[in-house]
Amino acid sequence: MPAGMDPVRAYLLQLGAAEHVVAGGLLGLVERWERIAQETAAGRVLDLDNWRNDLDTRQLLADALPHAPAPESARFHSRLAAADLELRRATQPLPACIWPAAVAKREGWQPRSNWWYFVRPTRLGPEFAAELEAWSERVEPDL
Repeated sequence: MPAGMDPVRAYLLQLGAAEHVVAGGLLGLVERWERIAQETAAGRVLDLDNWRNDLDTRQLLADALPHAPAPESARFHSRLAAADLELRRATQPLPACIWPAAVAKREGWQPRSNWWYFVRPTRLGPEFAAELEAWSERVEPDL
């Protein structure tokens, strides 16, 4: 770990996360997830690719939290829980992971532990709705 770098930033750097993600650290990830939850509730998700990228923020949080010192992790717990709840209220379940099955299998994502990859916004624009319809025709349920 580079001298003076907190463990979460060091972990994100090791993962090869974008420079702005590393710089933002745990606080930046939590703030981004809160914005994603708010945008989802407001119906401002653009398309399938953006949705997948947004959900990757939550996965980064899940992966990075164990690297945070306990006091730092505890400081963000209630904010994360509130954002998760807001996102859950603005989504509905999918029959399979939003990423291709091969990716979900390689990563070990499961509906219970990685629930964010198994939901879609309730409010969809026409482009995203069409993409999801095409996606659903190619997917076999794994729930």
